[in-house]
This record gives sequence, C-alpha cells and structure tokens, in this order.
Amino acid sequence: MQLNKDLNISLYRQLMSEIKYQIETGKYKNGEKIPTEAELEKIFGVSRITIRRTVNELCSLGYLEKKQGKGTFVKATKIFRKIEMRKSQSFSNTCINANIVPRSHVIESKIISVTKDKMDFLKLKEGDNIIYVKRLRSADGIPVILEELFFPEKLFKNFDISKLEDSSLFELLLEDLKLREYPNGISEIEAVNAGTELCNELRINTGDAVLKMTTYWSDSDDHPIYIGCENIVGSRYRITI
Repeated sequence: MQLNKDLNISLYRQLMSEIKYQIETGKYKNGEKIPTEAELEKIFGVSRITIRRTVNELCSLGYLEKKQGKGTFVKATKIFRKIEMRKSQSFSNTCINANIVPRSHVIESKIISVTKDKMDFLKLKEGDNIIYVKRLRSADGIPVILEELFFPEKLFKNFDISKLEDSSLFELLLEDLKLREYPNGISEIEAVNAGTELCNELRINTGDAVLKMTTYWSDSDDHPIYIGCENIVGSRYRITI
C-alpha cells in the first residue's frame, strides 16, 4: 500500500494512522511480529527514516514493543468491559479476568468546594466540600484511563486516599464504607478529542478519540456515594452495554 504524497498530511502521520488502524482492526494481532523496517519500506513506499520514526513512536505509545534480536511485536491489548443496567464491572476485575495486570497511580488529590453540577446528585449545598482525586489506570503498563473522582467530604472524611494506589475502589468501598454490595452506577458517555493534558497523561496524539464516561454511583438504598469521570483511550478499550 503506497501512501498518498499529494495529501496535505505528512507521510509520517499517514503511516502512523495506517499501522494503528491495522492493529486496531486485527490485521496485526496482539503478540504478532510486524514486518521489518525494510519490508515496511517496500509496502508503504516511504523512507527508512520515516519507518523508524513511526515504529519508535508507536512503541512509546504502547502499540508496539521491540524485542532484542527478534523484531517488533504488537502490544496493543484492548480491554473489554461489560456494563449492565446500573451495574459496572470494575477496571481491576476487567483486567484480571483478561489476564492483564492492572495498575492505578494517584496523580493528585485535594479538597475543593462542590460545584453546582454535582450538588443535586451528591445532595450537598453551596459551601460544602468534596475530595477530588485524579488517578491514572494502566493495563500491562499501557495507560488506558485518566480517572477523576469526586467524593463528598462528609462521607469520606476518614478515607485514606493513599489506598487508591494500585487498588480497586469498589473493594475499598466495601471495606471502608461497609457496603453490602458493589455500588450501582448510572453512566453518561460522550466522545471527545484529546487535549494536551489527556495526551500527556495517556500517551496518545492530539485529537485522538477519547470516551468520556461520567458515572453517578449510589449504594443499594440509592444513597449517593460519589461521582466518577473516566477519560478512556478509545483504541485501547471497548465497552459492552
């Protein structure tokens, strides 16, 4: 397949998009070796420098990995997560069920005033505080979700935020809040294009597709617990509803 040199898009960008597309559509499967640089040069009709730059970038983005003396292999594990009416499988359990190692890293936590868009659901009033937490969720070392959590301070005043490092929030809620079962969630999902912050945290390109899923979590008695906002890399994640 020859790239179009007449397009107002660099050959490097075209090649990046084409190889990512072939990985995401399954032409190059997870764990499969891709053609060598020389072979890619012939397939796409571009210079070795362009090939090498593209492969290195795809490695840094988590799509490919180089194995010394063996070649370059696909490392684009896609996570399949099932969401049922008012129920959602946790990210940690989703990964574990797929034999993928989940990681969670707390980037930021602070106390902020509740905003009007969150007051009604959390049953708070102006001047009340919430605990804001931002953490990065990864699968086999590849960033998948930039998560923002909003906890009402009065409910979580004794909650140890450090426990969110490499832990399932659902399991912590069962333990710390003495919930009888996993919380119920109602989600809103929209597609957005990644801005600078998301690109830096998730190691994706500017403008890449991101799913923004905001979920309102309640206990089994419909008492509000918290609000979670997940910014999900579209190419690394699939949601079944």
